[in-house]
Amino acid sequence: MPRLAFNTEYGEQCSFAEFLNQLKPIVNTVSIPISVDIESGYSNDINTICQHVLAVAKLGAVGINIEDSDKVTGKLRPQEQQIAILVAIKNTLNRHGFSQLFINARTDCFLQTAKIGPTITRSLAYQAAGIDGVFVPGLTDSAAIKQLTTALSVSVNIMADELASDSRRLFAQGVQRFSLGNALFDVTKHFILTASCSFNNSKNCDYLFQ
Repeated sequence: MPRLAFNTEYGEQCSFAEFLNQLKPIVNTVSIPISVDIESGYSNDINTICQHVLAVAKLGAVGINIEDSDKVTGKLRPQEQQIAILVAIKNTLNRHGFSQLFINARTDCFLQTAKIGPTITRSLAYQAAGIDGVFVPGLTDSAAIKQLTTALSVSVNIMADELASDSRRLFAQGVQRFSLGNALFDVTKHFILTASCSFNNSKNCDYLFQ
């Protein structure tokens, strides 16, 4: 079943403790399943990352996004390192009774290389590590998307983009998850800023009620 997903990226600009403090009231308030973007795991240490994922699971989240970019270097983690992280996360969740938590492995390979071949290679390796879905932001070409969905048996997640905005077309190509990323937030922020400036200049806000 194709799914729409909304997430807000923190970029690891706060501590993980603050991240949990922001997450907890969301999980406790809404009645729909929550999938949490934990960036690169808020660490490069495997055990620390596993404990972070476990903390998110214990709050009641049903899934995570975890990416393969190193926040320190800005580059891709070595494939072997990311595989070790994913396997350790899976094993930790299984040991603590959270085997059903959905692991959406984001790869930034296409964002950094613009090449579908290496992206598929990484995606297949992550699939073999036992994850549940692969998230490939930046991928918009229909032929490349079809290559990816054909190669993988797990869910493929594509991010909304000016060139990939029709979720129905993407679902027809085999995509199963479609994320708005920061697009909804950006357009909302733009509207608020534009409306505020307009009111400041005209001292009239009748356009808000049309």
